[in-house]
Amino acid sequence: MRSGNKSTRTFRAVLLGCCLSLAASARVARAAGPAPPNLGLGHEYDLGGEREEFLLPDPLIDPSIAPDHPLYVRIRAPWALLEPRPGAYDWSEVDRIIGPYRQANYVVALCLFGENRVVDPAGTLPSAANPLVLKAWLEFLRAAAFHFKGQVRYYEIWDAPNRETQWPAARVSDFAYMLKNSSVTLRSADPGALIAQGALAIGGDTIQADLAWQQALYAQDIGTYVDVLPVHLLPGTPFAALLSRAYDLLLQNDPSAQMWAVSVPIEGQTDRDHAADLLGKFIAGQGEGAAVVSFDLETDVEGRPEFPGVLLDIHKLFLPTYTRGSGAAANFVAADDKDKRPLEGVNA
Repeated sequence: MRSGNKSTRTFRAVLLGCCLSLAASARVARAAGPAPPNLGLGHEYDLGGEREEFLLPDPLIDPSIAPDHPLYVRIRAPWALLEPRPGAYDWSEVDRIIGPYRQANYVVALCLFGENRVVDPAGTLPSAANPLVLKAWLEFLRAAAFHFKGQVRYYEIWDAPNRETQWPAARVSDFAYMLKNSSVTLRSADPGALIAQGALAIGGDTIQADLAWQQALYAQDIGTYVDVLPVHLLPGTPFAALLSRAYDLLLQNDPSAQMWAVSVPIEGQTDRDHAADLLGKFIAGQGEGAAVVSFDLETDVEGRPEFPGVLLDIHKLFLPTYTRGSGAAANFVAADDKDKRPLEGVNA
């Protein structure tokens, strides 16, 4: 947990002023190109063991987080955790997380990934080359879709598949086959589910190889099977520049899909640096076409994602279509809502 992460109101006001000016600049820069998608703000919850459990955040609770203006949570859950014995599924770890987040009006994206050595002791990955492992994987996905129907909106199929030694660029067809079958399986069990490809990992020194891998994957005609391309830019990389290149590749190959920036690190020496980096990357994400920017955040002393005030200020700044209500009290109501539901917690 980073120390002293409560931002002052003065600092937050400065950040929001910067946010408005930067957002305007980003929109001007994109005006000549395709219209950017609506931006979502979120954070990560990793069950993969990369972070201690006590550092994983609870949801933010605030009236401004509404079904028509949600926050997002991306939950990473290893296959081996959820299927501890062949054909025996244990959803309890994910259930206890999804419940509070859904009650807090978050949209849930569930990333399922990883080898499962109880299914195959050799640790082979699901593909046409490993049909028994693929069969077990698809049965696992079908069970997950039935169990989480109505709770999980997005299913992400694997994480950083371009970093798997069993799926190099020369064998990207193996991953494509698994991805297509996974998409069909999930959609058949939950027709309302949206499908994300496993997040493409991009490093500053490996960007050419990373984008070439993704281009080879697009050559396998995956477009109709995928709704989202998540991109994971590794720490220390030029965030906006690399995100822009990934978005250009998406527009060339699958323009109807969204791009998300996921597991986004916040960097810097001080808490002020961290908060400024969070804001800057959020705006850069908007300017470069990301539909959702999901940050890799630790918990604060109250169990919330760190920098909760900054997150909520950004969230409230990017509201859906609301109009100012009548009456003496300052309030906003949904312009398209027949019952004119007020937007709680926002008065300016």
